[in-house]
Amino acid sequence: MTIEKKLLGTNPVSGEILPEAVSFDGTNDNLIKSSDLTNNINSKTFTFSAWFYVTAEDSGQHMYLYDSYYNSGMYVQFDGNRKVQCLGVAQGGTGNGYLSIESPINVFVAETWQHIIISVDMANTSNRYVYINDQSISVTWNSYSNAEIGFAQTVHAIGTNSPTGGAGTRSKSRLAHVFLDYTYRDLSTTSNRRLFIDADGKPSSTIPSSPVLYLPMKDAATAGSNSGTGGDFTAVGVLATAERGPNQDNCSASTFTGSADYLSRSLMSGASDSKTFTYAGVIRTATAGNNSFFEMYNTSTSAISYMVVSSVLTVVMEDASGTVLRFTYSNVQKDQSLALAFSVDLTDANKRHVVINGVDVTSLINWSVYINRTIPFSTYPVRVGGDTAAFGYLTGSVGETYFNTVYTDLSADNPFWDSDANRPNSVRKVIADTSVTPLIALPIIGSDAGNNLGSGGDFTVNSGPYTGARGGSEFWARSVKFSNAETQYLNMTSPSATSGKTFTLVMLINHSTGDNGEATIAFSNSSNIVYFTVESNTSNIKIFGRNSSGSTILSGQIDGISRRQNQWDIYLISGDMTNASKFKIYFNGVNKSIASGDWSTFTNDTLGLASSTHVNIGRSNATSGQFLTGEIGNVYFSNEYTDFSQEVNRNKFIDQLGFPADLGADGSNPSGNQPYIYATMPSSNLGKNAGSGPDFTPVASPIAGEDFIPS
Repeated sequence: MTIEKKLLGTNPVSGEILPEAVSFDGTNDNLIKSSDLTNNINSKTFTFSAWFYVTAEDSGQHMYLYDSYYNSGMYVQFDGNRKVQCLGVAQGGTGNGYLSIESPINVFVAETWQHIIISVDMANTSNRYVYINDQSISVTWNSYSNAEIGFAQTVHAIGTNSPTGGAGTRSKSRLAHVFLDYTYRDLSTTSNRRLFIDADGKPSSTIPSSPVLYLPMKDAATAGSNSGTGGDFTAVGVLATAERGPNQDNCSASTFTGSADYLSRSLMSGASDSKTFTYAGVIRTATAGNNSFFEMYNTSTSAISYMVVSSVLTVVMEDASGTVLRFTYSNVQKDQSLALAFSVDLTDANKRHVVINGVDVTSLINWSVYINRTIPFSTYPVRVGGDTAAFGYLTGSVGETYFNTVYTDLSADNPFWDSDANRPNSVRKVIADTSVTPLIALPIIGSDAGNNLGSGGDFTVNSGPYTGARGGSEFWARSVKFSNAETQYLNMTSPSATSGKTFTLVMLINHSTGDNGEATIAFSNSSNIVYFTVESNTSNIKIFGRNSSGSTILSGQIDGISRRQNQWDIYLISGDMTNASKFKIYFNGVNKSIASGDWSTFTNDTLGLASSTHVNIGRSNATSGQFLTGEIGNVYFSNEYTDFSQEVNRNKFIDQLGFPADLGADGSNPSGNQPYIYATMPSSNLGKNAGSGPDFTPVASPIAGEDFIPS
């Protein structure tokens, strides 16, 4: 099995493995060294290596740059067409010789950790290699002169295309293990590649000694620390430790457009007919359409087996005589990442399991057909992400697809879910843990989506290559959807909140079209004690508070909040009753300045949260008030103050790529303390509060909402 077959179809192995990488926000973040590297030289030979993760919108960004590359120097760049370019110019300009490398498009994918290595000897056209994900890449050598590249320069930068590190296009990406030395290595020799990428497709621990540049970039605090001889870099902007790193096992996925994207296999090699099967996969489907994600269809017998997400999850298995298995599950939400695992033994109704996002929902399944007959898997062509019987192509993403004709007792030990990390396992990890090679094990990496780690043979990629998609190992912020105005909300009864003068509130809101209500979190008894309201028909946030005696001590309206419909908005709000100037509101990352005139009442007193008898999300009062029509996700409330004017504090809640950060199982990651409210809204328990307060009760049956996607 090649390393590419192992590389990126992986999962978070353990909660103990922390990410080792640095993220850049694409706005003002980069690394710079405003002088030459210590004892630097110009050279005809070099090896460059780096681990990189680009976002779908990232384009034209530089992993490494020497000033000034137009006259001399070098850069390595990835662009929006998912190709790699490398330019190296001799001292004095291109007239004295230069190197120009350009890969084909789609040699790497977005939203996935990948590795690049380049090694060159300018004196010999036979000594030059480019490898991505441990596979040799056929590139175009536009220029290749027997001349020294001008590595010795006055400025060196990473993460920006500006030679001076000033204004220019920054990289919205993650980076780790950036390496450069002036040694040529024959990369066709496996041992030379193992210096940088190990046999499991992870960063090597055997990096060559004494390079001029080696930035491990294991965290933001040490991003510029050079373990090589050339001296440290300085961070520009506020970098962050990445949410995921290449040292971890990361689930991969690819985008399917819903028109002609699908994987196909005429027959599974070695498949046998069976009364048992196991399926697992990570999918995310669009709001519209039936979205077939796995299908087997025998055109001769018209027997069809399929798995579809429409208004419900439906799984059907047939033989030539008709349906032998049919089950449905209604509590699924489109536009939500779903880690699915099913296992069935048709000879025994006690041997059937359905697990979704790590939760066993078998008892909630409608098993409408369950017949002890054999399913003809040996005669079934297979499709992933597309249909043959008008069920509709999938619009969304698919990753980590596993299928085998054996039964797996998911109730005893679910190999598809990492309970420590609360993330799905990859197909590669499942194979390693179980020592079972299934018929199908597709990581579905966009550049090689048909690569099957199982025994059933590789799949044909139709309408590919595919764009990479955010995988199941990433943190997905869930939400609750209020679709019935004036009735639905979350209610916490008998709260045990603590009164105080400080607070931090973070919430994600997606207003539906035509919503005329209010998106609110309110602490109340017979009247409101403290509430935060985003009004749907105005451009403001209202903040109100009383003390324990019922006297109003805080009342204000902050304008300039251009909330949107059918798009997610991010609210970061914090306050300190001892000082009005310490109140901070950041809306979609933008500071909304609060003037003294915004407060009609501001008294240095304690907010009487302990007097509340209800806490509502989505309703502005315990017994009256307006309701929200739309979605709210990841509500965080604590009695601690967070200075959101500091980017490093904002990064604790929203990562550099624009997604909500994983705040930990109990919400304690940002401050080290558990907040009072951390409402994560998992589909299996919409009222769950991972904070220190009681759970919420969903009122009038709200449903699971879509996952947060930046817009």
